[in-house]
Amino acid sequence: MPQKRNPIAAVSAVACARQAPGLVATLLSSMQQEHERAAGAWHAEWRPFSELLRSTGSAASWLRDCLEHLEVFAARMRANLDLTGGLLMAERVSGALAPALGRLAAHEAVEAAASMSIAEGRSFEEVLGSMPEVRANLDAEQIASLLDPSGYLGSAEAFIDRALEVHGERRGFVS
Repeated sequence: MPQKRNPIAAVSAVACARQAPGLVATLLSSMQQEHERAAGAWHAEWRPFSELLRSTGSAASWLRDCLEHLEVFAARMRANLDLTGGLLMAERVSGALAPALGRLAAHEAVEAAASMSIAEGRSFEEVLGSMPEVRANLDAEQIASLLDPSGYLGSAEAFIDRALEVHGERRGFVS
């Protein structure tokens, strides 16, 4: 089917990574030696070690291919984030409320706000702003900031810019 774009490079990288635990287990079980690297145990390391190096190199190569052909559609990403109406950031709001309300009470308040938002078709931001326990601890600007996914990237944008600089490009992540 010509329209399909299967992520074979990503799938292959994952396949390589899934081999590592078994190979590492063999290497770890070969660590115990009888006397001055007696025969047998260290010989058992050769093949899994070679396979582990081969698999790791292959995974790195497949990931490079993934990244070189990665297409980022920032506008579509933003539209997808906006479809949630801020619900995607509920945990962030819960974390901001936890110091004042306690972790469980903050979680329950945000969970109630999310349920109300969905049931009533109101924005999550609006529902949060209408709740006394939220309003007592967060003003409208803080709520809006917590619900903005672009403020939640942490160091991701710096990492992305650094990676793109290596390839001679520089662009923002989410607009």
